[in-house]
Amino acid sequence: STGEVSNSSSPMTFTELFETLYETAIKCGISIFDFWNYTYGEIVDLINAYRENQEERTKERIRDNY
Repeated sequence: STGEVSNSSSPMTFTELFETLYETAIKCGISIFDFWNYTYGEIVDLINAYRENQEERTKERIRDNY
């Protein structure tokens, strides 16, 4: 269930938290080695930065097309 958030009422383990980020992190270009060596917060920051950069590139392409 990689990439899915559990609907159970019990708290997630650290492993489950990392597993929810794994697929997204790989898609964002984070290497497997780096993924397992970063903290949870660092991974979230990197994913957010990647998304912000992608949004900025999209805006630039839109501006360039007009």
